[in-house]
Amino acid sequence: MEFDVAAFNETVGKIRTLANDLLHAVYPVMPPALDYFLDRLFWPFPVPGFVRDAAHKVLTWCYDAFVAFVDQMFSLLEGALVPVTAFLRGLAWSSERQKLDTLQLDVAAAVADVAITWTGPGASAFGHHADQHLTRLKDMTGLAGEMRDQAWKTAAAGLAFYVALATVIVKATATTTAAAASTAVDGPVGPAVAGAAAGIGTLEAIGLVATIGAVITEIATGTAALSDKANAVVRDWPSPGTADYSDGSASDGDRTDWSTQR
Repeated sequence: MEFDVAAFNETVGKIRTLANDLLHAVYPVMPPALDYFLDRLFWPFPVPGFVRDAAHKVLTWCYDAFVAFVDQMFSLLEGALVPVTAFLRGLAWSSERQKLDTLQLDVAAAVADVAITWTGPGASAFGHHADQHLTRLKDMTGLAGEMRDQAWKTAAAGLAFYVALATVIVKATATTTAAAASTAVDGPVGPAVAGAAAGIGTLEAIGLVATIGAVITEIATGTAALSDKANAVVRDWPSPGTADYSDGSASDGDRTDWSTQR
């Protein structure tokens, strides 16, 4: 799986920065711009109090929409470590799978070597038990591979989620920035458009959460099933059966007890 940790961290950093900018850079320009618009609109007369109050109610609504959107962004950033951690866990499971695969091949080769010189009831018993252990090793190798896949599926889902979230906030920031800049000319329309964009961004973020929630539920169900498989493999691991190997029937021509070579 391709996963650029640095690029992912950059995406998360962009989300964090833009969220901060909405409250500390975009919104602050609107109150003075709105006052400027009202002063020019009624110049040379003072702005009626009820007009200014109504305009500033729009501004308050805009601010509340910004706060809700930014809070949503920071809440979702709390899970930003999950994709990276899942990717690294996947690498660990991939390495474990390779080790188990190598062990499985080595054990199979050793069993085959023993079968060349060892015959008789003991050899048959050994071969039977060896096959059982090889089957369990194969099961363990498969489980490691499935755990790798589950971890990488989690990482991929998390990556896609945060990339989509970055798109949402970039779009919302572009719209709100333009709306804020137009407030001095358009008056309350600027804060209204900016607040609506923030509200839409919040709804889009909630939609993304619902989407990834379904994926994570599926992953969690699969991981629980793998845990059950792993417990079954450990529980049913075959006994060595060494008591059945004591005939020592090597094919080297003498009566050596328990050896295949002399």
